[in-house]
Amino acid sequence: MRIGKNLAQLLALPAEDVRLLYAALLMLPVTGVLLRTVGYNRTVKLLSQFRGRSFCSDPVMEMILAQRVTRMVSVASRHGLYRPGCLRQSLVLWWMLGRRGLSAEIRFGVPKVSSDKFVGHAWVEYQGSSLIAPAAMFRARSNCSEP
Repeated sequence: MRIGKNLAQLLALPAEDVRLLYAALLMLPVTGVLLRTVGYNRTVKLLSQFRGRSFCSDPVMEMILAQRVTRMVSVASRHGLYRPGCLRQSLVLWWMLGRRGLSAEIRFGVPKVSSDKFVGHAWVEYQGSSLIAPAAMFRARSNCSEP
């Protein structure tokens, strides 16, 4: 029954959300392959070439769009065939926001509490708000508006 429920939810989405979901489903594994083959810097450079200009000057509407894009990237990450980590999700979200002219930042951090092994985390911030991941439990160590 889960497949039927998921299909019904997909069919109920607005057309723009479906396009966002398909873009995320495509870009998550592509980004994963790029990171493994050419590394972070070249991946970011390549994705940076495909950024757009803002079509909206209303910060409230821009935040609503950013939240819609975030939701579709999250859905694709949870329900797609490819299960990306936080870096891949963050890169795809950053790229998809940039395609819509929204300037976001990729942030990197480490846990506030120390542990025996190194654990890093990546997330996206837009207009001072953390998107996708709960960044409150991490100390930011670096940020990139143009990663």
